[in-house]
Amino acid sequence: MTPNAGNPCAHQRVSHGFHGRASNDPWDVVDERAQGSTLRWSGHGLEVTRTLDLRDGSLEIETEWVATTAPAAFVSVEHITLGHELLAPSATIKLPGGKAYELSEIDGPVRAPIDTPGWPDVRLLDGTTERGDLVSLAEASGRFLSVMDVPEGWYEVVNDATGQGLRVEWDTERLPHVWIWREVRASGGRWRGEAEMLGLEPASVPHSLGLTRAVAEGQAAVLGAGERANSRIVATPFCTPQRKA
Repeated sequence: MTPNAGNPCAHQRVSHGFHGRASNDPWDVVDERAQGSTLRWSGHGLEVTRTLDLRDGSLEIETEWVATTAPAAFVSVEHITLGHELLAPSATIKLPGGKAYELSEIDGPVRAPIDTPGWPDVRLLDGTTERGDLVSLAEASGRFLSVMDVPEGWYEVVNDATGQGLRVEWDTERLPHVWIWREVRASGGRWRGEAEMLGLEPASVPHSLGLTRAVAEGQAAVLGAGERANSRIVATPFCTPQRKA
C-alpha cells in the first residue's frame, strides 16, 4: 500500500484514497519470467517498481520508489493477510518485541503511549492490557493493533494444531513497525459477520491515519527529485512437527 496507507486524505492538494492509489490501480508488467515478474506503477510524483521472485521455497519481493520530477512524500505498508487454513482452530504470533498498542482508525494514537508495554502484552485504548500473540477462532473478536519499533524485521505465525506456519522477514529501515488486524466474525457490512483472517503488515508508520497526518508528525518518507528508496521482504512457509499427546 503506497503512497498512502490507511485513511483517505489530501496532501498538497492531491487526494489519496484509502490504502493508496498503487493498491487499486493496474500495474504495468515490465518483465515476466518462469519464477517471477517485475511490475511498475506511476502516480503522485512517484514511480514504484516491484520485483517478485520464487527462490528456494520463498517469495522474495523488492520494491523501489523514485521521485520522478519533484520532492514526493509517501508511506508504505505490506498488506499481508492470512486465512482459515493457518488460523483454525488457533495460532500463535511470534514477534521479536516492540511497543504494542491498540489503534483507533479515527484517533490513533500516532505513536505508542508512554505506558505501552512490550510485546506480547498490548495496551488497549481503555488503558488495560491483554496478550496479543494468541489467535483463536472459537469466539467472535476483533482488534487493530500497532507494534512500534520492532527490534528485528521478522515474524512467524504458527498453527497450534498442525505446526504449519509462515515466516516473514524484511528490512526495518524502511518498515520499522507492524500493523496487526485480527477479524473473527466481529464485523458486519461487507464482512457479514463471517470473515476469519489475520493481517500482519510491516509498515513505515505506526498508525493508519493517512499520509497527511504522517507528514505532519514527521513520519512519512520524503524523496527529493530523482532520489530513490528501496525495501525487501521475504515470505517463507514452513511446517514444524507437533508433539503427540
